[in-house]
Amino acid sequence: MKSISRFVLAAAFAAISVVSAATPRNIAPEAKATVSDSFDDNHGADALNDGIILHDGKGEWVCKGSLTPWGVMHLPWARLDWDREVSIDRVVIYDRPALSEHLAGGVLHFSDGSR
Repeated sequence: MKSISRFVLAAAFAAISVVSAATPRNIAPEAKATVSDSFDDNHGADALNDGIILHDGKGEWVCKGSLTPWGVMHLPWARLDWDREVSIDRVVIYDRPALSEHLAGGVLHFSDGSR
């Protein structure tokens, strides 16, 4: 297990699950969430760790996103901070369930400097 006090999500990973809510052992809702930006008030940082998953239009953090004509992509980030040190044995990140959306990569940065 890795002891961390926070992690930063530089983009998003896709994950598949057959459940429609986070498990009771989910510690993400205990964290303060901050994000690079949000598409609108309904898709802000609070949706990042609210425990709602796989419901199109609900429980989704959505960044503004942009791509310049010359191909430079805006790289959004999300961050979770806990008031105390926490121990975790896995990180599960869900992509948006819409078929037209797909973010296939990202980097997790932990407070101990590991990635």
